[in-house]
Amino acid sequence: MRVKSICIVGGGSSGWMSAALLSKNLPETKIILIESNTIKPIGVGESTLAEFNYYLNALGLEDKDWMPYCDATYKTSIAFKNFRDGDGERFHYPFGHYDLSGKESLEIFYLLQKKYGEEIYSPEEFARFVNKDVYLAEFNKISKTTPNSTFDFKFNIAYHLNANKFGEFLKNKFAIPNGVTIINADLNTIKLDDQGYIDYIIADNKLVKADLFLDCTGFKSLLLENSVNSEFISFEDQLPNNSALVSHIPYTNKETEMKNYTDCVAMNYGWSWNIPLWSDIGVGYVYSDKFVDDKEVESEFKKFLNIDCDLRKINIKHGKHKKAWLKNVIGIGLSYAFIEPLESTGLLTTHQNLLVLSNILKDRKVINKFDIDFFNQKTDNYIDVMKNFVVLHWILSSRDDNEYWNFCREKIDYRGDIFNVMESLLNKKTDNVGFTYIMAGMNYKLQFPIIDDYSYYYGDKCNHIHDGYMQEKKYMLQWIEDQQSHYHFLCDNVYGSK
Repeated sequence: MRVKSICIVGGGSSGWMSAALLSKNLPETKIILIESNTIKPIGVGESTLAEFNYYLNALGLEDKDWMPYCDATYKTSIAFKNFRDGDGERFHYPFGHYDLSGKESLEIFYLLQKKYGEEIYSPEEFARFVNKDVYLAEFNKISKTTPNSTFDFKFNIAYHLNANKFGEFLKNKFAIPNGVTIINADLNTIKLDDQGYIDYIIADNKLVKADLFLDCTGFKSLLLENSVNSEFISFEDQLPNNSALVSHIPYTNKETEMKNYTDCVAMNYGWSWNIPLWSDIGVGYVYSDKFVDDKEVESEFKKFLNIDCDLRKINIKHGKHKKAWLKNVIGIGLSYAFIEPLESTGLLTTHQNLLVLSNILKDRKVINKFDIDFFNQKTDNYIDVMKNFVVLHWILSSRDDNEYWNFCREKIDYRGDIFNVMESLLNKKTDNVGFTYIMAGMNYKLQFPIIDDYSYYYGDKCNHIHDGYMQEKKYMLQWIEDQQSHYHFLCDNVYGSK
């Protein structure tokens, strides 16, 4: 397959992210984007992970270039409240450098916890023990450097942003200047050839042919699922939440409420998010309607928010398509796969898959089966790892409040691949440190063989590590006091005003 022309079907964040990157990296390729006049994007506010910076870097974007256009703020961590016991506990999964230098290994934290007690080494303490950058999140401060750390502000920080505005920014900054042809029309006809490839599509009487079609039509997956028939594999048995109520609410105190982390709070029948944008706060409640009706959830959520606001319902479709690239169609974003955004994976699959695709198309003059299989293997592995990661939050919980939480604890089909990750962590054969933050925060201890052997660690070595960590913590608590608040840092470095 020679790819001299690409048709992107669907606008929104995934469509314009595709158009921006591909038009920049493939200047000789003809790119057309068809955007519906009637279908509106979801637009709930978006929380990213640090990997988002690789996409920004590929476009050559600095924070000042795009953040003011997109209501964007910084993000240093994801916080989880009430997931472990439901008693008000909150633990962090911070970005930045995971550091065990001078602390021997991961199991030493559990040994210190046993020796000195959980009052000193609580589950919440784990993030501080291995990552000094968590102090930024806990005190809502921003700094471009962290003491005695390899923290890289450009690649170890993430963002909260208005995804719709980001799409519009990319459209005007890259797609239009780079010559992308934009057709504002609704899709009418998809015509397949004898081999099952898309031959052409018709949108409001405009016939469009292309070598490659990118499906950015969201959950509808009009091309990937409904035209070339890539099988949809549901995650319903592993991720029970199938609905969300979403809204935006105003600030009452911008300086204190504009947190530099995504706050995820476990609720009676799911969890809620709080995404602080520059102009307002994006909020949502993700839940399972198998255990509760919409009215009860709405009442609980409004009471939690302490505000009467308009709530919009979104139906969630958890799962992936068996192949992200089938025939001459590639699913990007929701049209390929979706996992509830507990770990901010909404845009993650979009930009990570686009970066892989862009490199393939840029480096290969002729696309063959190996290229397609490589892309499919990469995307499939990626979505499965993220799915397992999100599942971990539910199956390790100790909550037994009601039927919903009992189901999450006892009946979610998590399968054996989660154990493979844990075994890799035990044997130090993986760098998937995100799993350790969640397991430690849930007070689940990896069963290291040495965990009950104190003969080596009870002596001076264990005391030395403890004393060193206490000194480090004291220094960090003093250092963080002198750093700028998240709000004032944004005023001085991005927005230029309060």
